[in-house]
Amino acid sequence: MTDMQEGEQFHLDLAALPAEREIRGVRALGVFLMFFSAVWGGIPALVVITSLAKGSFEPGMALVLIFPVVGTALFLIGLNQFVVRGRIRVTETDVSFDRKTLFGHTVWTEPLARYPGLRFRTEDHSGGKNKPAYTLHIVELHHPEKAKRVVVYQSKSPEGARGIWEDSCRALNLPALEAAGGTVARREVADLDKSVRDLVRERKLSVQFDPRQTPPEGIRMEVGKDQLHIEVVLPRLPLKVTVPWMVAALGIAGLPFLLPGAPMVLCVIGLVFLAIPMAWTALAGRIRQQLEVSRAGVRVVWRTPWGSGAETVFPAGEIEQVEILNRGGNQASALYIVTDKREMAIGPFLKPEAREWLRNCLLAVTSH
Repeated sequence: MTDMQEGEQFHLDLAALPAEREIRGVRALGVFLMFFSAVWGGIPALVVITSLAKGSFEPGMALVLIFPVVGTALFLIGLNQFVVRGRIRVTETDVSFDRKTLFGHTVWTEPLARYPGLRFRTEDHSGGKNKPAYTLHIVELHHPEKAKRVVVYQSKSPEGARGIWEDSCRALNLPALEAAGGTVARREVADLDKSVRDLVRERKLSVQFDPRQTPPEGIRMEVGKDQLHIEVVLPRLPLKVTVPWMVAALGIAGLPFLLPGAPMVLCVIGLVFLAIPMAWTALAGRIRQQLEVSRAGVRVVWRTPWGSGAETVFPAGEIEQVEILNRGGNQASALYIVTDKREMAIGPFLKPEAREWLRNCLLAVTSH
């Protein structure tokens, strides 16, 4: 992928072509790496040089040389942040890339026709020490070759990401792509703002499903006069998970009493881990996601022993996707209801067959 610094917010506006982005290194990162490399490699190198000067060098001390080697590599990477220069250019016909670094010069031009579309994806990041985890929302000009993919938009906030994604597709007249289960969901430019109801009426989406059939395990349903009342409950942990987990937790908790000198904090850690499956078992079935599904739309609310969450309403005419989508760097799948304004995961703990049943049920009711 073309250069993007982790966590950097960026938007390459494609509304007016040609669109360009200048590539530069991050000097603050360069300074940090060069300083760190000087400490990491410089002090061990000084020790070796001093021992050679005093005649006290021993063969075993040669292992210390790995620190200056790694330090030199880090120094060059840091120095490269001051040297790197380049440009990305997107026109109505092609994409060009030109970058000079300390390690070489890369130049290529690729016809826009070889890009299958603009892909939306998310990446989960830990945030590093003493920093909160975050999710990057990314729109990229997708290419089969990873090196020729171009980031169009990147932000830690989901606000506005979908609109920029769709506007970029219109600007380049390319489809919107998104990972869905083991496949890729594709929406043509003409269909970007159409609801699932519109797509069914135009026979671009086929829904053959009886929503009154008995739901699979994990879903409860009552059929009302004009709507379906659906509950997705927190499932119980299977014994093959619960038993080994509790045995391991008890083992950790008992270490201070079995091994002399083992810290008592292990007992606390073990008891905390023991409490997790016990709490899950106590709450299973009592935490649930309730849905009211009708031709008018979908109402969603979480119910817990401590009260209810805020209700979210998805009018049927605004629902553009009911899809099992991949979110996050681990490509985890979940069923999502998506509009231009918001999206929400439905039944996050459901098994794949139950997710597919619920997807078909929601589509069948809201699109007719």
